[in-house]
Amino acid sequence: MNIVLFANNDLSRAKGLMFHRPLLKKECAFFNFPAIGKHTFWNKNVDFPISLVFCGKDGTVKDVKKLEAQQRECVSSENYDIKYVVEAHIEAPSLYRIKKGSIMKLKDKEILFCDRLS
Repeated sequence: MNIVLFANNDLSRAKGLMFHRPLLKKECAFFNFPAIGKHTFWNKNVDFPISLVFCGKDGTVKDVKKLEAQQRECVSSENYDIKYVVEAHIEAPSLYRIKKGSIMKLKDKEILFCDRLS
């Protein structure tokens, strides 16, 4: 998936995809947090549903969740050792076979997911 937003500071993480056009199936936003922990998300001022992929510091997918358009109820991972979150098209988990245990690999402005054995 192509990264259209790098959220790697407090301001960009707080704004996220607010007021952004809908993501294409091959696009995502990449959130890099300074500390490992429980990170919560909502979809305020986002007019389209998204998938959230919560990853640990080694890139292992710990959880996959969804947010509806304009959802103000917070969502977080059941696992609290999250370092990275990928916000993607609502269909991304099924299109790219993303599931718990998959491995996220960051390459330039692209994110790839593969099975642990790949």
